[in-house]
Amino acid sequence: VVLTCAPAAAYADRLVARLHEAVAAANADMGDTPFRLAVSVGVARSPTDGAPPIEALLADADAALLARKRARRAGAVRA
Repeated sequence: VVLTCAPAAAYADRLVARLHEAVAAANADMGDTPFRLAVSVGVARSPTDGAPPIEALLADADAALLARKRARRAGAVRA
């Protein structure tokens, strides 16, 4: 879970991209291991006119994560 006060959605996109890059780099350094690391991310944004309960934000992020996993398994989204 990452919580940030950044106002722009692009900031969250950059964080997610950096996380994917770090995992890809770790996989490249692992040599011939029989496994690869993977990461799934769900992003939820809080409105600027008042924050919903953290439970609601976590539920939204979890739903986004599961939707991305389903899309990836269907071949619609690259990891």
